[in-house]
Amino acid sequence: DLSTTVVDVMQIPGDDRGATGKERAYQLFKQGPGKASNLSLLAKKALLKENRQKAKSLAAKVNELKYQIDVVGDNLAEKRRYKTAAASPAKRAGDSDVDIMDEEEFRLIRQEREAKRAYRAAYDELRQVKAEVKSLSSEVEELKFQLLHDFETWHAGSRRLMTGGKGKGAPEFDDDEDDNDRLDDGEHFERMEMERIMDQDPDSLVFFQAQKTRIATKNQNSLNLRQMHKSKRIR
Repeated sequence: DLSTTVVDVMQIPGDDRGATGKERAYQLFKQGPGKASNLSLLAKKALLKENRQKAKSLAAKVNELKYQIDVVGDNLAEKRRYKTAAASPAKRAGDSDVDIMDEEEFRLIRQEREAKRAYRAAYDELRQVKAEVKSLSSEVEELKFQLLHDFETWHAGSRRLMTGGKGKGAPEFDDDEDDNDRLDDGEHFERMEMERIMDQDPDSLVFFQAQKTRIATKNQNSLNLRQMHKSKRIR
C-alpha cells in the first residue's frame, strides 16, 4: 500500500555522486512501499537475462550446425563426383555398379541427416526462446513503468502531506508555485529516465512514451469518473 509509508521527501538530500533528492527518494521508495514491485521487476529482469543468454547460445549452436551441414554436403557432393569420374564410360552410361554406396559415402549421408535433424531441433528451440524473450521484454517494460508511476504517486502524496499546512509548523506556500515546482521535479525525473533508456535500450523509448500516455489517459479517465459520481451525490 503506497499510502502506509510517508517520508519527508522535501528533506531528502542529494548525494556526492550527483543524484538529486528525488532520485534518492526513488531509491528509498524501492526499498519501502515499492519493494514488492521492485522485487518482481528484478526477478523478471533476471529471467529475461537468462533467456537472452540462452538465445545467444542457441543461435551459436544453430550457426555451427548449419556450417556442419554445409561441410558434410560439400564432402558428399565431392565424393559422388569422384566416384562418377572414376567409373568407366559403360558404368556412367547406366551400369548399376556406379550406384553402389561405399562405407565413406554412407557415413557422410548419416552425418548429414543427423546434422539436419539437430539443426531443426535447435532452430525450433531458438524460435521459442526468442518469443519468450520478446514477451519478457514487454513484461519488464510494463513493470518498470508501473513502478515509476507508483513512485510518482507516492512522491506527490508525500510532498502534499509535508507541505499541506495541516500540521503545526507546516510551511506556508503558494498553491500555483508548489504545483510548478512539482511539475519541474517530475519533468526532471522523466528526462532522467528517458536519457537512461536512450543509453541502455534506445528501441524501448517508443514503448516508454506510449506507456506514459496510456497511464496518463487511464488516470484522467479515473478522475473524470470520480468527479461524475461526486456530482451525482451532490444532486
